[in-house]
Amino acid sequence: MKEQPSLIGRLSTTQSSAGFEEFLEEHVDNYWFYGYGKGALRDGLAPFVSPGETAFLPAYIPDAVAKPFEELGLDTVYYAVTEDLAPNVTDLESRIDEDAGVVVSVDYFGFPAPEWSAVADLTTEYDCLHLDNCSHSPFSLVDGTLLGTRGDIGFTSMRKVLPMPDGACLYVDETLAGEIVPSEYAGKNERLNAADISFLGRSAATEILGPTGTIQSTIANLAVENASNCAGPSERYEASKSPMSRLSSAVLSRVDPARIRGARRANYAAWDAGLTARPDVRPVRDEVTPGVCPQVYPVEATVPERFLADLTTCGVDAATWPRLPKAVKAVSEYRNARRLADQVITLPVHQQIDRSEIAAICRELTTQHDTGE
Repeated sequence: MKEQPSLIGRLSTTQSSAGFEEFLEEHVDNYWFYGYGKGALRDGLAPFVSPGETAFLPAYIPDAVAKPFEELGLDTVYYAVTEDLAPNVTDLESRIDEDAGVVVSVDYFGFPAPEWSAVADLTTEYDCLHLDNCSHSPFSLVDGTLLGTRGDIGFTSMRKVLPMPDGACLYVDETLAGEIVPSEYAGKNERLNAADISFLGRSAATEILGPTGTIQSTIANLAVENASNCAGPSERYEASKSPMSRLSSAVLSRVDPARIRGARRANYAAWDAGLTARPDVRPVRDEVTPGVCPQVYPVEATVPERFLADLTTCGVDAATWPRLPKAVKAVSEYRNARRLADQVITLPVHQQIDRSEIAAICRELTTQHDTGE
Protein backbone atom coordinates (compact mmCIF):
# COMPACT_ATOMS: atom_id res chain seq x y z
CA MET A 1 0.00 0.00 0.00
CA LYS A 2 1.39 3.35 -1.00
CA GLU A 3 1.67 6.15 1.53
CA GLN A 4 -0.13 8.56 -0.81
CA PRO A 5 -3.19 7.64 -2.91
CA SER A 6 -2.74 7.64 -6.66
CA LEU A 7 -4.62 10.08 -8.84
CA ILE A 8 -6.91 7.34 -10.18
CA GLY A 9 -7.64 6.07 -6.66
CA ARG A 10 -8.38 9.56 -5.53
CA LEU A 11 -10.79 10.15 -8.39
CA SER A 12 -12.64 6.89 -7.86
CA THR A 13 -13.41 7.62 -4.21
CA THR A 14 -13.75 11.38 -3.92
CA GLN A 15 -16.59 13.44 -5.33
CA SER A 16 -16.93 17.17 -4.73
CA SER A 17 -20.30 18.87 -4.63
CA ALA A 18 -18.74 21.53 -6.83
CA GLY A 19 -17.21 20.83 -10.22
CA PHE A 20 -15.68 23.01 -12.88
CA GLU A 21 -18.71 22.91 -15.16
CA GLU A 22 -20.99 23.88 -12.30
CA PHE A 23 -18.59 26.74 -11.58
CA LEU A 24 -18.68 27.81 -15.24
CA GLU A 25 -22.46 27.76 -15.33
CA GLU A 26 -22.49 30.35 -12.57
CA HIS A 27 -20.21 32.77 -14.41
CA VAL A 28 -20.22 32.12 -18.18
CA ASP A 29 -23.00 31.93 -20.78
CA ASN A 30 -21.01 30.54 -23.72
CA TYR A 31 -17.99 28.25 -23.45
CA TRP A 32 -16.33 25.33 -25.24
CA PHE A 33 -13.78 22.81 -23.97
CA TYR A 34 -10.45 22.15 -25.71
CA GLY A 35 -7.27 20.26 -25.06
CA TYR A 36 -5.12 23.39 -25.09
CA GLY A 37 -5.53 27.14 -24.99
CA LYS A 38 -3.93 27.78 -28.37
CA GLY A 39 -6.48 25.52 -30.06
CA ALA A 40 -9.28 27.35 -28.27
CA LEU A 41 -7.76 30.67 -29.28
CA ARG A 42 -7.63 29.66 -32.95
CA ASP A 43 -11.33 28.69 -33.03
CA GLY A 44 -12.36 31.82 -31.14
CA LEU A 45 -10.58 34.11 -33.58
CA ALA A 46 -11.40 32.37 -36.87
CA PRO A 47 -14.90 33.77 -37.56
CA PHE A 48 -13.97 37.37 -36.80
CA VAL A 49 -10.57 38.09 -38.37
CA SER A 50 -9.23 38.14 -41.93
CA PRO A 51 -5.79 37.47 -43.43
CA GLY A 52 -3.73 40.64 -43.56
CA GLU A 53 -5.19 42.11 -40.39
CA THR A 54 -2.93 42.71 -37.38
CA ALA A 55 -2.90 41.05 -33.97
CA PHE A 56 -1.40 43.15 -31.17
CA LEU A 57 0.15 41.11 -28.35
CA PRO A 58 2.01 42.29 -25.23
CA ALA A 59 5.76 41.81 -25.56
CA TYR A 60 5.95 39.87 -22.30
CA ILE A 61 4.50 36.63 -23.60
CA PRO A 62 5.69 33.09 -24.49
CA ASP A 63 6.96 32.58 -28.01
CA ALA A 64 4.33 30.03 -29.11
CA VAL A 65 1.29 32.20 -28.36
CA ALA A 66 1.51 33.94 -31.74
CA LYS A 67 1.07 30.69 -33.72
CA PRO A 68 -2.77 30.66 -33.87
CA PHE A 69 -2.74 34.24 -35.16
CA GLU A 70 -0.15 33.35 -37.79
CA GLU A 71 -2.13 30.30 -38.94
CA LEU A 72 -5.11 32.57 -39.57
CA GLY A 73 -2.98 34.89 -41.71
CA LEU A 74 -2.67 37.73 -39.19
CA ASP A 75 0.40 39.89 -38.90
CA THR A 76 1.72 39.88 -35.32
CA VAL A 77 2.86 43.12 -33.69
CA TYR A 78 4.07 43.31 -30.08
CA TYR A 79 3.39 46.29 -27.85
CA ALA A 80 5.48 47.25 -24.83
CA VAL A 81 4.61 46.60 -21.19
CA THR A 82 5.44 48.66 -18.13
CA GLU A 83 7.62 47.59 -15.21
CA ASP A 84 4.54 46.35 -13.33
CA LEU A 85 3.23 44.28 -16.26
CA ALA A 86 0.60 46.77 -17.37
CA PRO A 87 0.10 47.46 -21.07
CA ASN A 88 2.06 50.50 -22.19
CA VAL A 89 -1.02 52.19 -23.59
CA THR A 90 0.99 54.99 -25.19
CA ASP A 91 3.08 52.44 -27.08
CA LEU A 92 -0.03 50.50 -28.13
CA GLU A 93 -1.68 53.72 -29.36
CA SER A 94 1.38 54.45 -31.49
CA ARG A 95 1.18 51.05 -33.19
CA ILE A 96 -2.53 50.32 -33.64
CA ASP A 97 -4.11 51.27 -36.96
CA GLU A 98 -7.08 50.54 -39.21
CA ASP A 99 -5.74 47.07 -40.00
CA ALA A 100 -6.20 45.97 -36.39
CA GLY A 101 -8.02 42.66 -36.06
CA VAL A 102 -7.49 41.89 -32.37
CA VAL A 103 -5.73 43.29 -29.30
CA VAL A 104 -4.69 40.85 -26.57
CA SER A 105 -4.73 41.64 -22.85
CA VAL A 106 -3.07 39.14 -20.48
CA ASP A 107 -4.13 38.40 -16.90
CA TYR A 108 -0.59 37.51 -15.82
CA PHE A 109 -0.32 34.81 -13.14
CA GLY A 110 -4.09 34.92 -12.62
CA PHE A 111 -4.27 38.64 -11.75
CA PRO A 112 -6.51 41.04 -13.70
CA ALA A 113 -4.75 42.89 -16.50
CA PRO A 114 -4.18 46.57 -15.57
CA GLU A 115 -5.39 49.36 -17.88
CA TRP A 116 -8.23 47.16 -19.06
CA SER A 117 -10.58 50.05 -19.80
CA ALA A 118 -7.97 52.00 -21.76
CA VAL A 119 -7.27 49.00 -24.00
CA ALA A 120 -11.00 48.32 -24.38
CA ASP A 121 -11.53 51.92 -25.50
CA LEU A 122 -8.90 51.46 -28.20
CA THR A 123 -10.48 48.26 -29.50
CA THR A 124 -13.84 50.04 -29.68
CA GLU A 125 -12.30 52.98 -31.52
CA TYR A 126 -10.64 50.70 -34.09
CA ASP A 127 -13.55 48.25 -34.27
CA CYS A 128 -11.46 45.18 -33.49
CA LEU A 129 -11.64 42.29 -31.05
CA HIS A 130 -10.45 42.52 -27.46
CA LEU A 131 -9.10 39.14 -26.37
CA ASP A 132 -8.88 38.30 -22.65
CA ASN A 133 -5.99 35.84 -22.17
CA CYS A 134 -6.43 34.26 -18.74
CA SER A 135 -4.50 31.10 -19.48
CA HIS A 136 -2.83 31.20 -16.06
CA SER A 137 -5.86 30.70 -13.83
CA PRO A 138 -9.38 29.37 -14.49
CA PHE A 139 -10.68 30.26 -11.00
CA SER A 140 -9.88 33.99 -10.74
CA LEU A 141 -12.81 36.31 -10.13
CA VAL A 142 -12.81 40.11 -9.92
CA ASP A 143 -15.97 41.75 -8.61
CA GLY A 144 -17.80 38.54 -9.41
CA THR A 145 -16.58 38.43 -13.03
CA LEU A 146 -14.52 35.46 -14.18
CA LEU A 147 -11.21 36.50 -15.68
CA GLY A 148 -11.07 35.42 -19.30
CA THR A 149 -14.65 36.55 -19.91
CA ARG A 150 -14.18 40.32 -19.93
CA GLY A 151 -13.31 40.61 -23.60
CA ASP A 152 -15.12 39.80 -26.84
CA ILE A 153 -13.44 36.41 -26.64
CA GLY A 154 -11.15 34.84 -24.06
CA PHE A 155 -9.71 31.58 -22.87
CA THR A 156 -8.19 29.84 -19.88
CA SER A 157 -6.08 26.75 -19.22
CA MET A 158 -7.21 24.48 -16.39
CA ARG A 159 -4.05 22.38 -16.52
CA LYS A 160 -2.06 25.34 -15.17
CA VAL A 161 -3.57 24.81 -11.70
CA LEU A 162 -4.79 21.18 -11.69
CA PRO A 163 -3.04 17.80 -12.02
CA MET A 164 -4.31 16.92 -15.48
CA PRO A 165 -2.62 16.27 -18.83
CA ASP A 166 -4.48 18.99 -20.73
CA GLY A 167 -7.61 21.13 -20.58
CA ALA A 168 -8.62 24.59 -21.76
CA CYS A 169 -11.79 26.59 -22.23
CA LEU A 170 -12.90 29.16 -24.81
CA TYR A 171 -15.21 32.00 -23.73
CA VAL A 172 -17.20 34.09 -26.21
CA ASP A 173 -19.42 37.10 -25.64
CA GLU A 174 -23.15 36.53 -26.13
CA THR A 175 -23.29 38.81 -29.18
CA LEU A 176 -20.62 36.74 -30.99
CA ALA A 177 -21.23 33.20 -29.75
CA GLY A 178 -23.48 32.24 -32.69
CA GLU A 179 -20.57 32.68 -35.10
CA ILE A 180 -18.31 30.09 -33.45
CA VAL A 181 -17.73 26.90 -35.47
CA PRO A 182 -15.82 24.48 -33.22
CA SER A 183 -13.06 22.53 -34.97
CA GLU A 184 -12.24 18.86 -34.58
CA TYR A 185 -10.06 19.65 -31.57
CA ALA A 186 -12.92 21.09 -29.55
CA GLY A 187 -14.85 19.05 -26.96
CA LYS A 188 -13.81 16.03 -24.90
CA ASN A 189 -12.40 12.62 -25.65
CA GLU A 190 -14.77 9.91 -24.47
CA ARG A 191 -12.06 7.33 -23.77
CA LEU A 192 -8.69 7.25 -22.06
CA ASN A 193 -5.87 7.59 -24.57
CA ALA A 194 -2.11 7.11 -24.56
CA ALA A 195 -1.51 10.60 -23.16
CA ASP A 196 -3.79 9.84 -20.21
CA ILE A 197 -2.00 6.59 -19.48
CA SER A 198 1.39 8.29 -19.75
CA PHE A 199 0.30 11.01 -17.35
CA LEU A 200 -0.98 8.47 -14.85
CA GLY A 201 2.36 6.70 -15.01
CA ARG A 202 4.24 9.68 -13.65
CA SER A 203 4.16 9.00 -9.94
CA ALA A 204 4.98 12.55 -8.87
CA ALA A 205 2.05 13.91 -10.80
CA THR A 206 -0.41 11.27 -9.65
CA GLU A 207 0.25 12.11 -6.01
CA ILE A 208 -0.53 15.84 -6.21
CA LEU A 209 -4.15 15.31 -5.20
CA GLY A 210 -3.00 13.59 -2.00
CA PRO A 211 -3.46 15.37 1.34
CA THR A 212 0.24 16.12 1.94
CA GLY A 213 1.65 16.92 -1.50
CA THR A 214 4.95 18.80 -1.32
CA ILE A 215 6.66 21.56 -3.21
CA GLN A 216 8.98 18.97 -4.69
CA SER A 217 6.10 16.91 -6.10
CA THR A 218 4.44 20.05 -7.39
CA ILE A 219 7.57 21.11 -9.22
CA ALA A 220 7.98 17.58 -10.57
CA ASN A 221 4.58 17.93 -12.20
CA LEU A 222 5.50 21.33 -13.60
CA ALA A 223 8.68 19.82 -14.97
CA VAL A 224 6.62 17.22 -16.81
CA GLU A 225 4.58 20.02 -18.36
CA ASN A 226 7.64 22.09 -19.20
CA ALA A 227 9.36 19.15 -20.87
CA SER A 228 7.03 19.61 -23.83
CA ASN A 229 8.23 23.18 -24.11
CA CYS A 230 11.62 22.01 -25.36
CA ALA A 231 10.15 21.75 -28.84
CA GLY A 232 9.91 24.81 -31.07
CA PRO A 233 6.82 27.08 -31.12
CA SER A 234 5.38 25.54 -34.29
CA GLU A 235 5.77 21.98 -33.01
CA ARG A 236 4.17 22.89 -29.68
CA TYR A 237 1.27 24.54 -31.46
CA GLU A 238 0.59 21.56 -33.71
CA ALA A 239 0.74 19.23 -30.72
CA SER A 240 -1.89 21.35 -28.97
CA LYS A 241 -4.59 20.59 -31.54
CA SER A 242 -6.63 17.99 -29.68
CA PRO A 243 -9.82 17.73 -27.63
CA MET A 244 -9.64 17.62 -23.86
CA SER A 245 -8.72 14.19 -22.54
CA ARG A 246 -10.99 11.83 -20.65
CA LEU A 247 -8.73 11.97 -17.61
CA SER A 248 -8.91 15.77 -17.52
CA SER A 249 -12.70 15.59 -17.67
CA ALA A 250 -12.67 13.28 -14.66
CA VAL A 251 -10.46 15.67 -12.69
CA LEU A 252 -12.65 18.66 -13.53
CA SER A 253 -15.78 16.93 -12.29
CA ARG A 254 -14.24 16.63 -8.83
CA VAL A 255 -12.61 20.01 -8.20
CA ASP A 256 -13.78 22.56 -5.67
CA PRO A 257 -12.86 25.99 -7.11
CA ALA A 258 -13.45 27.87 -3.85
CA ARG A 259 -11.23 25.52 -1.85
CA ILE A 260 -8.47 25.64 -4.45
CA ARG A 261 -8.63 29.43 -4.62
CA GLY A 262 -8.41 29.73 -0.84
CA ALA A 263 -5.47 27.34 -0.55
CA ARG A 264 -3.52 29.04 -3.32
CA ARG A 265 -4.11 32.48 -1.82
CA ALA A 266 -2.89 31.23 1.57
CA ASN A 267 0.25 29.73 0.04
CA TYR A 268 0.86 32.95 -1.86
CA ALA A 269 0.66 34.84 1.43
CA ALA A 270 3.09 32.38 3.02
CA TRP A 271 5.74 33.09 0.38
CA ASP A 272 5.00 36.81 0.65
CA ALA A 273 5.57 36.82 4.40
CA GLY A 274 8.53 34.46 4.34
CA LEU A 275 10.59 36.25 1.68
CA THR A 276 10.43 39.74 3.20
CA ALA A 277 13.92 39.23 4.64
CA ARG A 278 15.43 38.58 1.22
CA PRO A 279 16.37 42.07 -0.03
CA ASP A 280 17.38 40.69 -3.42
CA VAL A 281 13.85 39.62 -4.39
CA ARG A 282 10.57 41.50 -4.59
CA PRO A 283 7.04 40.30 -5.36
CA VAL A 284 5.77 41.12 -8.84
CA ARG A 285 2.32 41.72 -7.32
CA ASP A 286 2.21 43.54 -3.98
CA GLU A 287 -1.16 42.11 -2.96
CA VAL A 288 -3.64 39.47 -3.99
CA THR A 289 -6.77 41.13 -5.37
CA PRO A 290 -9.95 39.75 -3.76
CA GLY A 291 -11.24 36.79 -5.77
CA VAL A 292 -7.93 36.11 -7.52
CA CYS A 293 -6.67 32.52 -7.68
CA PRO A 294 -2.91 32.90 -8.23
CA GLN A 295 -1.17 30.48 -10.53
CA VAL A 296 2.22 31.01 -8.88
CA TYR A 297 4.07 33.42 -6.59
CA PRO A 298 6.15 35.49 -9.04
CA VAL A 299 9.18 37.38 -7.75
CA GLU A 300 11.71 39.57 -9.46
CA ALA A 301 15.26 38.69 -8.42
CA THR A 302 18.11 41.18 -8.59
CA VAL A 303 20.55 38.35 -9.28
CA PRO A 304 18.33 35.55 -10.63
CA GLU A 305 21.14 33.02 -10.96
CA ARG A 306 21.91 33.32 -7.24
CA PHE A 307 18.28 33.02 -6.16
CA LEU A 308 17.70 30.06 -8.47
CA ALA A 309 20.75 28.34 -7.01
CA ASP A 310 19.48 28.95 -3.47
CA LEU A 311 16.07 27.52 -4.40
CA THR A 312 17.71 24.42 -5.82
CA THR A 313 19.61 23.93 -2.57
CA CYS A 314 16.28 24.09 -0.72
CA GLY A 315 14.75 21.44 -2.97
CA VAL A 316 12.66 23.84 -5.04
CA ASP A 317 13.13 23.60 -8.79
CA ALA A 318 12.25 26.96 -10.34
CA ALA A 319 12.95 28.92 -13.51
CA THR A 320 12.54 32.32 -15.09
CA TRP A 321 9.43 33.01 -17.19
CA PRO A 322 8.71 33.19 -20.11
CA ARG A 323 10.71 32.26 -23.20
CA LEU A 324 10.13 35.37 -25.28
CA PRO A 325 9.49 35.54 -29.04
CA LYS A 326 12.56 36.25 -31.15
CA ALA A 327 10.95 39.47 -32.37
CA VAL A 328 10.85 40.75 -28.79
CA LYS A 329 14.36 39.66 -27.82
CA ALA A 330 15.88 41.66 -30.65
CA VAL A 331 14.17 45.04 -30.05
CA SER A 332 15.37 47.57 -27.47
CA GLU A 333 11.88 49.11 -27.16
CA TYR A 334 10.82 45.97 -25.33
CA ARG A 335 13.41 46.40 -22.58
CA ASN A 336 10.89 45.89 -19.75
CA ALA A 337 9.70 42.59 -21.22
CA ARG A 338 13.28 41.44 -21.74
CA ARG A 339 14.35 42.39 -18.21
CA LEU A 340 11.29 40.73 -16.67
CA ALA A 341 11.85 37.54 -18.65
CA ASP A 342 15.41 37.43 -17.30
CA GLN A 343 14.53 38.22 -13.68
CA VAL A 344 11.00 36.98 -12.89
CA ILE A 345 11.05 33.61 -11.13
CA THR A 346 7.82 31.74 -10.39
CA LEU A 347 7.36 29.82 -7.12
CA PRO A 348 4.67 27.17 -6.62
CA VAL A 349 1.48 27.86 -4.63
CA HIS A 350 -0.18 24.52 -5.37
CA GLN A 351 -3.28 23.81 -3.30
CA GLN A 352 -1.67 20.77 -1.66
CA ILE A 353 1.55 22.44 -0.53
CA ASP A 354 1.98 22.56 3.24
CA ARG A 355 2.41 26.20 4.30
CA SER A 356 4.76 25.17 7.10
CA GLU A 357 7.10 23.82 4.40
CA ILE A 358 7.04 27.18 2.65
CA ALA A 359 7.92 28.90 5.93
CA ALA A 360 10.82 26.52 6.54
CA ILE A 361 12.18 27.03 3.05
CA CYS A 362 11.92 30.81 3.39
CA ARG A 363 13.93 30.66 6.63
CA GLU A 364 16.60 28.65 4.88
CA LEU A 365 16.64 31.06 1.94
CA THR A 366 17.10 33.97 4.33
CA THR A 367 19.96 32.21 6.14
CA GLN A 368 21.65 31.50 2.83
CA HIS A 369 21.48 35.17 1.89
CA ASP A 370 22.65 36.42 5.29
CA THR A 371 25.62 34.05 5.46
CA GLY A 372 26.50 34.36 1.78
CA GLU A 373 26.48 30.59 1.36
